[in-house]
Amino acid sequence: MFYLIHHSDIGPNDRDSSGNYKPECGHMEITTVPGRKNMSHEICTDGWLGSCNDNSSTAYGEYDTIEDARAEAADRGYTVEADYYDEDITVCDCDLTDDDGNDVECDCSADGTREIWYAPVDKMDQWDTDDYFYAVQSEITAEMSDVELADWVSKNETEAKNENVNLHGDVEEWANKIRFEKRREKIESVLDDLDEALTGCGPDNRQTLTLEDVCFI
Repeated sequence: MFYLIHHSDIGPNDRDSSGNYKPECGHMEITTVPGRKNMSHEICTDGWLGSCNDNSSTAYGEYDTIEDARAEAADRGYTVEADYYDEDITVCDCDLTDDDGNDVECDCSADGTREIWYAPVDKMDQWDTDDYFYAVQSEITAEMSDVELADWVSKNETEAKNENVNLHGDVEEWANKIRFEKRREKIESVLDDLDEALTGCGPDNRQTLTLEDVCFI
């Protein structure tokens, strides 16, 4: 028999100790060893197994063939990343009960793992939104309307996805922040010019400010 078990990180941090993003969707494991509940150690082939060290595991059925298990993983949106299939792999066949017939935790070295399947998003290049768009943020201007900004966001999100990039951080929120900062900088510049014009040495030194200079938004 083959068993499908999903593992996902539920810890508070979205990066590992090396600073790399952890998989958002976790991974599916196809194994010849059934899952066990982490407290009772009872065999469980369908349902939540429990959590330990910020990792949550859930069993998704037992299958007669590895092809059936693969089909279920694919139906759930996962794709194979690494193939560990080995005909000589050690398969656990221990008697997992004590003399009284109670389940006991298996401590043999068999893990039975045949394949690891990942969600497509977890195989993409992982980028912070501000880092990825740093080089093109000059395209966002203070004068951009909401419609123009939405078009810019849609276009660049699509291009990033086509480049196999998964962005961490809301692109629309980031773009609005950039536009806000540029509007603030322009207002401050206009106010500086106004202050300089009003404190000039004489009429000949005063600047003429247009309505558009102040009301550009």
